[in-house]
Amino acid sequence: MTLAGDWHGTIGVVRTGYNVGPAEELVRLLPEGIGFIYAYAGLNEFTGGRTGDALAEGFRQARESYHQRGAELAKTGLCDFIHTQGAPPFMVAGYAGEQAILRQWEDEYKAPVFTSAITEIEALRAVGAQRFLGFTFYDSPMPEIFTRYFVEGGLDVAGMVTLPPRPHSADWPSASSEDIYRHIRRAFFKHTGVQGIYLHGAMAWGRTMYVVPLIEELGVPVVHPVVARAWYIKKQLGLPSPITGAGRLLELMP
Repeated sequence: MTLAGDWHGTIGVVRTGYNVGPAEELVRLLPEGIGFIYAYAGLNEFTGGRTGDALAEGFRQARESYHQRGAELAKTGLCDFIHTQGAPPFMVAGYAGEQAILRQWEDEYKAPVFTSAITEIEALRAVGAQRFLGFTFYDSPMPEIFTRYFVEGGLDVAGMVTLPPRPHSADWPSASSEDIYRHIRRAFFKHTGVQGIYLHGAMAWGRTMYVVPLIEELGVPVVHPVVARAWYIKKQLGLPSPITGAGRLLELMP
């Protein structure tokens, strides 16, 4: 069933929770004619206030909520694809483990399923970033888990850098795109052979259209979660027209 306004297709999205930012950013990067139906995994119920190994376990526990919400979306019969937002709940399973989960859910839902992590690893491959430098705001053990996921997926991780918490910190005078660039630039020049930069966490980086082009002044492509999501959706729906102003990934379409 096609609804008015979704002539290109409809994506059923299991969002992490009730927030603003990434969903609005995504819509700005996509053409008209793509519909979205939302459900909410309530991720904070499983991870709120947790740190260390307890945080990783909270992400594992959250997958069942994603599973149930995805099933509800699939039952509507309206979704061409099901997308689970929020990479960590699936990255903690490892790359092979995530693939097994997706095969099981696709069999159940009778619809293709993709995670945020899938869009990001595919985007890194698309821009030729075989060896990349990653940045996250999570502490141990999450950077190690993220690194293992990408290595299992066939990429070379030069490092997965934990940035200082923001905002309201001496490390982030204004918590601006320029502050992000300053921290990333400092780490970038400490590594060799880096072919791309990966930013983990859609909520963490501010306005996509500002931060991605700024960081790409370092001379390598940047994979940002929202940009990777937009690129993957356009690719899956057969919409190859390039988009300027949000970094090389979308400029390289198809």
